[in-house]
Amino acid sequence: MSLQELWLHDAKQIQLLQQAHADHIESIYSGLAKQPGNPDDVRMQAFGGTRTFLAYGFRMENRVIFTGNESLVEIENVLDYLIEQRASSAIEVNPANFYHSQPFSWQAELLSYLVSRGCQLRHFRCVWQLSTDSVAPIGSTQKQIVMYGPKEIESYLLPAGEVESIGESDDYRRRLRYGESQPGWYHYVGYTGEIPCASASLFVKGTVGYLAHAYTHPDYRGRAIQGALIRERVRHASTLGCRLVFSVTDSYTQSGRNLQREGFSLAYNYLMLVYDSASVASRS
Repeated sequence: MSLQELWLHDAKQIQLLQQAHADHIESIYSGLAKQPGNPDDVRMQAFGGTRTFLAYGFRMENRVIFTGNESLVEIENVLDYLIEQRASSAIEVNPANFYHSQPFSWQAELLSYLVSRGCQLRHFRCVWQLSTDSVAPIGSTQKQIVMYGPKEIESYLLPAGEVESIGESDDYRRRLRYGESQPGWYHYVGYTGEIPCASASLFVKGTVGYLAHAYTHPDYRGRAIQGALIRERVRHASTLGCRLVFSVTDSYTQSGRNLQREGFSLAYNYLMLVYDSASVASRS
């Protein structure tokens, strides 16, 4: 395999994972948009190959997903749209779209252009992947884990709320009821005896599974519960036909270390920028 083929393979893999992550956001926002009156003010629009996901307020899921095939004019149109919508959004810059390619240029213009338009660098994040082809059948996790399917979201709400000390948070429950009860979503609770102590989620579309939210109650950390939840989600994703599973974490976190212990490798890092249209408008 030539160096060029290696690079093309990497770029395609990055774009595959990038679009799979966008699919998970689209699932959440499509569900939230089904609420009467659309109280979250969900807006989803594509500009050619660029997908945008917006909802009321600043949310981590508010996202612009560039592919690397946009011209600077198209990128400008997307940012103008954010101003028009008075929206705040995260924007990813990864190794596959660091150079815009319409027309292709070796000058790394994308990042400098986004900064010149008012985008602010927030941090970089890590994308981890694991091929299920290389995973041996997983036996008992020796941990009690209960799985809840898309139609069992109400049963999941109570133990998950106890794990995360959410109580009666309407925002949390609305997000789960509408956003994470769509086809492809599965939720898990890990127990110590009769006590729910950890929660996690999986989103599956096609042959790719995304290990989404995971949380362990502070009183039960350091007991390998998240490792068991990772193994269970990988096992379940494989039975659902997934050939690849992945997850996204902040850099230098316990979450990343847990994934590595379970065989995940680093696929790529991406820079996360934030575009706050209100802040940009006030400076102009």
